[in-house]
Amino acid sequence: MIVERYVENELRENTYICYDEYTRIGFIIDPNIGKQAIEDLIYEKKIDIKYILLTHGHVDHIMSVEFLKLITNAPIVTHEKEWSILRNPDYNFSNSQGDAGICLQPDLLVKDGDIISLGDLYISCIYSPGHTIGGLCYYVGDEGIVFTGDTLFYCTIGRTDLPTGDYTCLVQTIKDKLLVLPGDTVCYPGHGKETTINYEKKYNKYLQ
Repeated sequence: MIVERYVENELRENTYICYDEYTRIGFIIDPNIGKQAIEDLIYEKKIDIKYILLTHGHVDHIMSVEFLKLITNAPIVTHEKEWSILRNPDYNFSNSQGDAGICLQPDLLVKDGDIISLGDLYISCIYSPGHTIGGLCYYVGDEGIVFTGDTLFYCTIGRTDLPTGDYTCLVQTIKDKLLVLPGDTVCYPGHGKETTINYEKKYNKYLQ
């Protein structure tokens, strides 16, 4: 599977486009690059987007979701508890962008342990509350990768001072749900560069 990262300039959010090199079937994690840019990427690379996967509902991770849904008709996936944030512009902070606000209607509400299949690829949904009440990480075991959103970053963790955030819950979630993954698992976070489970076990001061 090919994983490509695109960084939104203002808020430095990572959008991931993932697809099979041969079938060109893929998915997008937290789309937040410009509408024209994301459309050009999909058509230029001839990617058949099957899912729009959201790690959580904050505005810097959902800005392009409505447009992407329009051009691909791919289902929007989120945790069942995150809907309260996606549909509330005050909680997802889209009101602060000077627009009317974003109110999203997910197509598929998942819970911890649910599996999303994409051909021969299986994506495990890991419920990871703490940054938000319905945070999700997506683990692709056969590829040895996990998309951690704003739960776990390189040598740090997500902030917990926003609505529904909980520091104790976040740290415990990471220890119970992520640090138990194979040590060489590559973590692709919502901001910043990738890391590994072993590296975070050794060097992340919040997890000692």
